Amino acid sequence: SPTKSRMPSTRSCSPAWPDRFVTPMPSRRLGESDALVHSSKSMAAADVAPSRLARGVRAASSLLERLEGDRIALVTFAGKAAVSCPLTLDHEAVRLFLDAVDVEAVSVPGTALAAAIEAGVRALGPLSTEGTEAKGRALIVISDGEDHEGGVEGAILAAKRAGVIVYGIGCGTDQGAPIPQGESGAYKKDAEGKLVTTRLDERPLRSLAVETGGKYYRATGAEGEVEEIAKALEAMDASGSKTVLKTRWVERFQIPLAVALFALILETLISDRRKTS
Repeated sequence: SPTKSRMPSTRSCSPAWPDRFVTPMPSRRLGESDALVHSSKSMAAADVAPSRLARGVRAASSLLERLEGDRIALVTFAGKAAVSCPLTLDHEAVRLFLDAVDVEAVSVPGTALAAAIEAGVRALGPLSTEGTEAKGRALIVISDGEDHEGGVEGAILAAKRAGVIVYGIGCGTDQGAPIPQGESGAYKKDAEGKLVTTRLDERPLRSLAVETGGKYYRATGAEGEVEEIAKALEAMDASGSKTVLKTRWVERFQIPLAVALFALILETLISDRRKTS
């Protein structure tokens, strides 16, 4: 992928440093998207292999590869939402934060879906003003649909006002699975000692998508949903130009060469001084 860093050729002996630069490419308008990844304890359930979270992270990573030239942000959420990585052209930076998403790192338990949508809308910034180039603006919500706080209707209105389309990817199954707890292989139980089963709830995800003009999909191993969302985002951004952040390796042989010349001159001066003394 052009967005990935490339190491200098091993055939070159010249030292080189990375120099990131932005290249305009005539293709389509620059799009802006947030990947909202649900990271509460329920996402550790294994009703989809290897887990809901792992399936969701893989979907987000695949989407990154298909959205070359778009600015992407990453929002993670459980009981509260946090912008893990702000809007950037550097998809490798987003991927670093994405790879670090973990249910064990959740500081506030629970799931606040509406707060995540509102955080995603804020991360995209204000809507383009009249006279500026329009952008495709979207949120891709990757979740099992659990929501403990409510307020989804208000989040839908906020997304509409901001001109943001929501796409949902549901991770999980109707049958559900128990929620892993700790590293001992134990599972979460209720006050009566019964296993707590978490199930995919598609209703809020579908509502968010349909009400904002997007679409809801279930996460699959083949990732057909990722391809469909990428195509929809490309259609939103059709015509215009995009911007690609690349890394090029620039030769900096002048620096060590100057050091070597200085050392040679210094050695000559010292030798001359010794001969005259």
